Amino acid sequence: MRSHTRSRILSWLLIFAMVLTMAPAAVMAADSATYTKISTMDELTTGQYVAVVNTGYALGALDGTWLGAEAVTPEGDTVADPAANLVWTITVDGAAVKLTDSNGVTIAPNGGNNNGISAGDYLWAVTCTDGTFRFAGQGEDTVTLASNKAQSNKFRAYKNSTVSSNSYPADFTLYKLDGQASGPLSDGQEVVIYAPAHMKALSGQYSGFYNQAVDVAMSGTSLSGYGDTEVWTVQVNDDGSYSFSYD
Repeated sequence: MRSHTRSRILSWLLIFAMVLTMAPAAVMAADSATYTKISTMDELTTGQYVAVVNTGYALGALDGTWLGAEAVTPEGDTVADPAANLVWTITVDGAAVKLTDSNGVTIAPNGGNNNGISAGDYLWAVTCTDGTFRFAGQGEDTVTLASNKAQSNKFRAYKNSTVSSNSYPADFTLYKLDGQASGPLSDGQEVVIYAPAHMKALSGQYSGFYNQAVDVAMSGTSLSGYGDTEVWTVQVNDDGSYSFSYD
């Protein structure tokens, strides 16, 4: 049984953490995962996505100097049961995003006007045209994330002049995981708060003056590795902000 000691977490934690509800549909196995197409910037919110270019290849996890590619077959406006390595966390920061692969690795260009991809904390500029999205470098990074048809359709950042060729598809259709708690939370709702980039969940247990972080893993819609000490209860405040308590 959980301790009756109550701790409060300020509402600004929502800026740094994603919230996964404890409802059964949110913690079911990966074979229940459905990702639905979005087509506007307003629909692009922090969450989990499958990103597919017009050749039918989805963006995969970082593997050495490449991002993997795997063919997917959407059913209408949805992708069902994608492979775990095709699920990305997109963290939105204004007109820019962080792109984090299924292994918790955030990707970046190699820098400047150079082809390549690497691990690194980076904000990509994002645009939406006719329902598809592009991810471009910023500042001196004159590159765009694209697929290379001649390299098994794998992905990396390519010079903008190179991407103008049809051999380097760069327009992504994004499919967002259904059922994410990206909308308003309800009073009394039980949630797990975790950082997708590091796959750490916030615990109600302390280490000195700080809350502990617990390793978790995500496969499709199933979050694992947490226990009762990582389950928080939502309180909706009068001003519309949220507080979280651990009992």
